[in-house]
Amino acid sequence: MAHAPIHNAENVAPARVGVVDSDLLGTPTSLAEEAFLDVVRRASERYLPCRGWFRLLEVGAGDGTRAVLLAERGYLLTIVDRDADALQSVRRRFDHEGLDARFVHADDLVRLTAKFDLAVCRDPSVVDASAARAASVLRRRMRARGLLVAGPGLVTLSTRVLRLRGWRVAADYDRELGVLRASPRFR
Repeated sequence: MAHAPIHNAENVAPARVGVVDSDLLGTPTSLAEEAFLDVVRRASERYLPCRGWFRLLEVGAGDGTRAVLLAERGYLLTIVDRDADALQSVRRRFDHEGLDARFVHADDLVRLTAKFDLAVCRDPSVVDASAARAASVLRRRMRARGLLVAGPGLVTLSTRVLRLRGWRVAADYDRELGVLRASPRFR
């Protein structure tokens, strides 16, 4: 059963500018989302297998494309979103594709006791209106030296703010998209 794409401010306007059809995704995606998906793909190939890491946190369900990519690779996935309809849509997609994940509303993120090896967060506003507070909340859900594949809302924070929130810049960091490493000593 095909599900209608979830529309949000990012993928609604303008309708034709910056939209590509991806064979992998099967749905039109913005160029920015396609670039972020590529970073997620590279991080899952580069960092996870060699470390034996498998517990992943996907923040911001969107249409489920990133989550499907990670679940198909066999990772234990927890998907968090503020939008209950988005979570339900991704849950239906997972059911249809025979994939498994845990689905959590963003308000319940602080109650999770699990520690994750890698988190993917393109939009920190799913966690908190303040990107700095979102960075702190996410750090508390990560294992020591865990990784965060961070979108523009988080990587545009200053290095000092990131350090205060328990993150260090990892090798794949750049100004638009980057990978942050959880500091080993953070409370």
